[in-house]
Amino acid sequence: MQLHEEGVAIRSTWAGSGPLRAELERLLAEGAPGGDHRFAGPVARGELGALFRGFDLVAMPSLSESQGLVAIEAQLCGVPVVASRTGGLVDAVRPGRDGELAEPGDVAALTEALRRAAEGVETGRYRVPDREWLVRFDPAFYQGRFVDEIMRLIAKGVHR
Repeated sequence: MQLHEEGVAIRSTWAGSGPLRAELERLLAEGAPGGDHRFAGPVARGELGALFRGFDLVAMPSLSESQGLVAIEAQLCGVPVVASRTGGLVDAVRPGRDGELAEPGDVAALTEALRRAAEGVETGRYRVPDREWLVRFDPAFYQGRFVDEIMRLIAKGVHR
């Protein structure tokens, strides 16, 4: 809402659904005149890529987040991410390179991160997708690391 108060025109698409949707729709309708806000509802996995590629950036102001899969999926589609500095998002987003981070629940910090991200999108600052970075989240990468670790432990003779 703060960016709207500063005269920044924002278009947003809200994907998914949850218990706060009605309240969010009301708040946007009351406090964001002139904004263009759309609620897409639940999005099928096969449609996520097309949805993400239509965005300039993805915002994830989560209070907690286990892995940050949405952030990784957005980056794979070439979209930088603004996210809360929590859980797996800390590992998925590198500030200034492929997105920005803000403290969870801190509206001023989130607003500033969104402002930096918008400037970064305009100047082409972000390197998304950074394939070398994103490969870390590939299941095959994890499997290989797991097997390597098991073999290392066997070689050391570590037993329960």
